Amino acid sequence: MRKHSFPRITGVFSDKIGGCCGVPNMGGGWGGYTNTTYHTWIGSMTQTHGSMTWHYGGDYRVIQEGTGNYGNQSGAFRFTGDWTRRNYANTGTAGDGSAFASFLLGYLSGGATNQPSEFNRNDTRFDSQHFYSLFFQNDWHTTSRLTLNMGLRWDYETPFTERFDRFTSVFDSAQLNPISDAAQAAYTKILNQMLAYTGDPTGRVHSTAVQLSQLVPPSSYKIYGVQLFPGVNGQKHTVTNLDLHEWQPRAGFAYQLFKSTVIRGGVGRFVQGTSVKGGQNGFSRTTSVISSITSGRAPYDSLDNPFRNGILESTGSSLGPLTNLGQGVSWVNQDPLRPYSWQYSFAIQHELKSWRMEIGYSHQNTFNIQSSPGDLEQNDIGLHNWLTYRTPIFDSSGQPQGGPRWAADRPLSFGE
Repeated sequence: MRKHSFPRITGVFSDKIGGCCGVPNMGGGWGGYTNTTYHTWIGSMTQTHGSMTWHYGGDYRVIQEGTGNYGNQSGAFRFTGDWTRRNYANTGTAGDGSAFASFLLGYLSGGATNQPSEFNRNDTRFDSQHFYSLFFQNDWHTTSRLTLNMGLRWDYETPFTERFDRFTSVFDSAQLNPISDAAQAAYTKILNQMLAYTGDPTGRVHSTAVQLSQLVPPSSYKIYGVQLFPGVNGQKHTVTNLDLHEWQPRAGFAYQLFKSTVIRGGVGRFVQGTSVKGGQNGFSRTTSVISSITSGRAPYDSLDNPFRNGILESTGSSLGPLTNLGQGVSWVNQDPLRPYSWQYSFAIQHELKSWRMEIGYSHQNTFNIQSSPGDLEQNDIGLHNWLTYRTPIFDSSGQPQGGPRWAADRPLSFGE
């Protein structure tokens, strides 16, 4: 979905979106939108039989959310004094240039600054989820003084799906990446160059290469890990796996100790949802401005023709494991732990004339509290490796050596 707006101009006009030439400032971004449609059906029934009262019921919900982020869909353009100083390629020459003058000429600074000039094409998404729950409860009046409550609830939260499979959530770390052969060839070439290097009289480069070849022989140098896409090669269409074990037992009692005194207590398990939707690696793409293709001798993209080579389209799943090669990937925990809590309570109530007094204790113990339940520590090295490389090391005299073990064991880099 496109939103027509004034482009973002940075480097002049105090980094405004609009904010010049009679166009009002529109803040820090174009924002996004969310359209939701929720349907809920609830049913319950009560049955009394003798001293027991039974409650049955359940609910069914359909959750639909359409979202999108406009991004820089009218372009974000950065101006500096690069093109208006005496020599573009030499910042040491006299004069700093003028960002405003570059703006008047329409000459862009591109991605050479920390605020790049770019155009974002962001994909939308339409997420859906169903929710089911069933429960029953029995209130048993065992005597005129004692009532017992026993119940059980079951929730099933289906994993989110996206209507057109425009999401990513699975990364297979055991599958060989298509770039593995090329990376292995490059590694072998560099290793052979190090072994044959004669420009180091100390021989450290050669010894490092020997050590490296022993640690990681060229035949063992493999690149593992591929991004998987829903609906491709049999991959499932859901963001996460199913979770069918969210049972929630509850129990309680009420006992009339005296005519005006009652003791109550209860315990129960309660589960919350997770709403893990995955990322969109490959479904959004940025086109950057190319300020020059002649090392600064002449501008290339300009304000009147900012994307001369065209706007890059998102690749979706068409590139498979090569999507965003050399950039980030996106995945989530396929078995996210849903937050749940055990709640306990105990109280004594007493009625004195028109007053009702109560003293009690309640306790809640919550588990799996996470800001993002679907996230995984993607750089986790594992407990075994952490213990191995964080174990203190000592010299021959028994004195501890500073620095982590991986720094002490690290081979020298080429040319170090």
